[in-house]
Amino acid sequence: MSKILDGRPQNKPSIKDPLKERGIFSLESIGRIISGRLVDVDLADPGGSVADLPTCFAKGTEIMLADGRSKPIELLIPATPNDPTAGDALLSIDGQKVYVVGMVSGRRPEPCVRITAKPTSPEFKNEQFVLTISLGHTVLVGLSRMVHAIFLRTGDYISTIYGQAMITKRELVEYDDEVWNIYLASIGFIHEILPTLTAERLYYHVANSSLGLTPRQHLICGNGILSGDLYIQTHGTELARLGQNLTSFV
Repeated sequence: MSKILDGRPQNKPSIKDPLKERGIFSLESIGRIISGRLVDVDLADPGGSVADLPTCFAKGTEIMLADGRSKPIELLIPATPNDPTAGDALLSIDGQKVYVVGMVSGRRPEPCVRITAKPTSPEFKNEQFVLTISLGHTVLVGLSRMVHAIFLRTGDYISTIYGQAMITKRELVEYDDEVWNIYLASIGFIHEILPTLTAERLYYHVANSSLGLTPRQHLICGNGILSGDLYIQTHGTELARLGQNLTSFV
C-alpha cells in the first residue's frame, strides 16, 4: 500500500519481516540495518548522502524473463546449492542468459519514488511504464548512465524495452509493504561454484562477488524499465559514497 506524501515528516517504526526460504535473505543478513532507512554498514556515510538510501523494487514489480514472460519479483525462483538448475533465467542487455542466484527482501515504511514514462517512438505511443522503487535505486539513462531515483525528474529520458521513454510524472510516495531485489549469476557460477557452497555461505558470495558477470549483465527489466540487480545497486552506492558518478559504471 502506498500514498502520496504530503510533504510533512513521517516517522514510523520499522517492521522486520524477513523471509526464511533458502536463497531468499533478509536485508539484515547481507549487512544492512533496517531503522526507517536502509544503511549498508560498510558504506555508511556519517554526513548523509545517496549512499545511505535504500535500493529495492516495490513488491509486485514485473521482472522480464529470458523467454519473454514476466514474473512479480517476489515470485522469482533462485537457484540453490541443492538445486542449481532450478533458478529463473533472465536475459541480459547483451543477449546472454543470466540466472537468479539470490534474493533479498524486507519490509518497513519508507518513501519511494514512482515514475511514469511514455516511449518516444511513435510505434509505441500508446504504451506506458510505471515503476515504484526506493530512493537510492538506479535506472538506466541512455546506454551507460545509472541515475538514482531521487535525482530523476519529469522530462528525463530513461531506457526501456521500447527504447527511450520520457518521464511524464515523478511522485514521492509513502510505501509500506515488502521491498525486493535479486542477485544474478552466470551459468558458469551456477554449474561450477554454486554446488560447492552451503546455504550459509551462499549469501557471502552473492554480496561480495560479481558472480561471473560484467556490470552490464546485471541490468534487469522491471515493469519495462531497465534497472539493475542488487550488485549494480550496492556497487553504485559505493561509487556514490566515494564521490564518483555512475556514467561509465555499466
